[in-house]
Amino acid sequence: MGYSRMGTGVPHIKTNSAFTTVKSSIKLLDEGTRKKYYLTAVLQVLLSFLDFFSVALVGVIGALTVRGVQSQSPGDKIEKVLKVFRLDNLSFQMQVSILAVLVVLLLVLKTIASIYISRRTLIFLANQSALISGKFARKILSQPLSRIYSRGEHELHYVLGPGISGIVLGILGIASSIIADASLLIVLAVGLALLSPLIAISSLLFFGLIAIALHFLLRNHASDVGTRILHSEVKANQLITESLDLYRELYVRNSRSKYAQSISDLRKTSSIAQAEQLFLPNISKYVLEISVIVGSVLIAGIQFVTETAAVAVASLGLFLIAGGRIAPALMRLQQSILSIETRITPATSTLETLKVFGAFEEPSNLQSGKLRDHSGFKAEIQLSNINFEFDAEHKLFEDLNLRVNAGTMVAIVGPSGGGKTTLVNLMLGLTLPTSGSALISGCAPELAVSKWPGTIAYVPQDVRLISGTIRANIEIGLTDEESDASALQSAIHRSHLAEFIQSLPEGVETLIGETGLQLSGGQKQRLGLARAFYTNPLLIILDEATSALDGETEENIAVSLRNLRGETTLIVIAHRLSTVQDADVVIYLESGNILAQGNFEEVRKLVPGFDRQANLIGL
Repeated sequence: MGYSRMGTGVPHIKTNSAFTTVKSSIKLLDEGTRKKYYLTAVLQVLLSFLDFFSVALVGVIGALTVRGVQSQSPGDKIEKVLKVFRLDNLSFQMQVSILAVLVVLLLVLKTIASIYISRRTLIFLANQSALISGKFARKILSQPLSRIYSRGEHELHYVLGPGISGIVLGILGIASSIIADASLLIVLAVGLALLSPLIAISSLLFFGLIAIALHFLLRNHASDVGTRILHSEVKANQLITESLDLYRELYVRNSRSKYAQSISDLRKTSSIAQAEQLFLPNISKYVLEISVIVGSVLIAGIQFVTETAAVAVASLGLFLIAGGRIAPALMRLQQSILSIETRITPATSTLETLKVFGAFEEPSNLQSGKLRDHSGFKAEIQLSNINFEFDAEHKLFEDLNLRVNAGTMVAIVGPSGGGKTTLVNLMLGLTLPTSGSALISGCAPELAVSKWPGTIAYVPQDVRLISGTIRANIEIGLTDEESDASALQSAIHRSHLAEFIQSLPEGVETLIGETGLQLSGGQKQRLGLARAFYTNPLLIILDEATSALDGETEENIAVSLRNLRGETTLIVIAHRLSTVQDADVVIYLESGNILAQGNFEEVRKLVPGFDRQANLIGL
């Protein structure tokens, strides 16, 4: 299909059995919710007895009708039934009419009750799906960045969206239907065995063998269809994201059409698989419809040859009404199992991801502080005996110790891949060290963030925008109650955005969209700086945050930052040495090792390569 070099694809997933998948899905529900789910199953079982009574009464009506036409007595068993309903003294016509009305009422009541319970069950499961998605969204977003990215961005999109709803509404909703239909079949089988063992055995064997044969013929195909849908959807979404993120590169390589064709091929694969998924139930439907006709002919032939006309007609009527309930129930049961088979692969993938994140504990000692309340916060960082490795073969830091004092400007420099961004991630608690500890203001980073929200600010090189206004992009993550007009104006002024915003027709209320195509790289970076300044932080981390600014704007920003020294701690990652020459401390990092630490001139003397860079730009 041409997408082998356009992304990582989807890893092979070892699928579970249908029973294991349902069992694991039920475990997603809490104990109280599980009991309610089981209660709906019990109600479905109880409703099955209405079908049994209906079938039994149809048998009574058939026997009564034949004997009435032949002017014979109803027989002892029929007499007992008539006495139970107090119909024994009524005429034959009234007896049949009342029993027929009773059958209709029972069948209608059962159908209405089933519709009501099924609807309530689906609404109940829909609410649970939303609650579980919210629960795991909080669980996932409470984890360090390294853990979040370990599962892949597109996989998490799928899990928190169609993945969880596919389990709760799909797997559990279908399982509820299976319980209803299975209980109906069991009750009808027992009831028919009491009324007519021959009809019971022949009906269940006839329809049962057909349903089993259909299931085994279609199950592997159903599982394959589900796998194709999952893989093609995840890959297609991945390629769509890649094509938008890499648009400029694809444009100059004239490769946009290749991505478009790959996306089209994947969508075609998914659409064909979904069409097959929709058609599979029709196979069962048509086969079972034919089975009812064939079965009726066989039963009628055998009964009229071996039994009296009265018995034959009663047996045929019993078979038809029983088959009319058994065949649809078997069809629904077989389709439901088949539907679960098609969902096993995506459900297994989702359950594995939820299991991974479910094993992680959420921080329990977090405190919800007030935004911009910096009282008690000390803008200092302490890294003690930090060891970090991506895996056994890729170690980055060994026994790293570093202290950043409050009110200082610390610059982290060095070649690409040296560990600068990873070091900042360790400081912020976004990445967990293999061993050792990181403290901000004497607390674990996550505790410091929750205790003093807005006291720490981080500005990346690539500022990501959200779909909304300039105001929304600066006040990102804040509620309307937390919005502060004076803080917004101050942030705009300090980030030198005022002139640009004044030129816009709607000012800060101008919509820019999540891609911000109308904004330059420098304007995006200034938006990132405005986000940081908005909460008046005491600790600011700038990760190449001014790389896209022109010289004059960068100098203006640098002046704003220099004015903060002494009261605000600045940690700056930069390749432009002119940006960091006034830093209190310069840390030269290479391959996870601090080769030098001191002021700008001291590091120049200790690291020849750093000195050469400074000379090349005339410092």
